[in-house]
Amino acid sequence: PVANPFEQCVKAFRDGIGEDRVFLACQGHFTGAEAAFADAARLGADIVHPNKPPHWANLFNQARCTLNQIFVNNIVFFTDPDTLLVGDFLEMEQARLSTVVVALPGQMMFSGDKLRELKPERMKLLQQSLPVCDVRPLDLYPIFEMLPVWDLKIARPFGKWDVVALFNWSEQPASVGFDFRELGLDPSKEYLLYEFWTQTLTGTGKGHFEMEVPAHATRLLSVHPLMERPQF
Repeated sequence: PVANPFEQCVKAFRDGIGEDRVFLACQGHFTGAEAAFADAARLGADIVHPNKPPHWANLFNQARCTLNQIFVNNIVFFTDPDTLLVGDFLEMEQARLSTVVVALPGQMMFSGDKLRELKPERMKLLQQSLPVCDVRPLDLYPIFEMLPVWDLKIARPFGKWDVVALFNWSEQPASVGFDFRELGLDPSKEYLLYEFWTQTLTGTGKGHFEMEVPAHATRLLSVHPLMERPQF
């Protein structure tokens, strides 16, 4: 018998393709031998079944698998949530939700649509997902519940702010919100909130914020500290 046959297999694959190629393990796992050799790994099941468009159950599973394993992204390897599909077979709200699930945590982005058939507003979703952001997780453990609030903290030379995704996983419109303290923000200060998909300045918030989110949809908020000067 051969000791550690799977480890020897993935090592031989890595050696064979060389270090200047991307090795995507499908399906890889952060506890497996491939963690030492692969550059990226698939998180879960296929986003579609053969010859069928994606359904809500597929998008929900893509998000669930992301929450389960995103804590290793850009640390152990890059996580691959399967392809991003935004074609007309999905309602726009669902296409936006899948875009946020893939792009906000800085996951690998493969487009699975026939690009020449995409309408401009659908193609724009793919454009808004690139380049992939250099994001590392703050939660260093798997998450097994469908969290309604995801927070991306951004620090650039010209400022710091949060991008907060509000998800409605249910089949009915719902009010989704958060306490500023939950995001590590000062609950005594005021913040400007701008919603990306509807291009709406929702005003200022302090302490707590919530808004209506359609069924199977997401709202994406840019949260900036309120300054005593013009802000973009």
